[in-house]
Amino acid sequence: MLTHEYRKFLFTEPGLPAELMSEEWLGYHAAELFNEYYHLLGEKAIGFFEDVFFEGDDSSGSASRTDENMNHFQRRGG
Repeated sequence: MLTHEYRKFLFTEPGLPAELMSEEWLGYHAAELFNEYYHLLGEKAIGFFEDVFFEGDDSSGSASRTDENMNHFQRRGG
């Protein structure tokens, strides 16, 4: 849900250089806040998803899937 809400916020980003942005623009703070929460919650959220999604899956390797997923998101700037 956090990611979904943040993605909606990105549509309001005008993409102007920092010197043209109002001092009241909260976009930079929002990005920092999102990144903090993402790093705080990301690994546990992925683990929870995998526990639910792969429930009943007899294959071991859930930890490696989590590592792969976290690496994927980190490469994308998460």
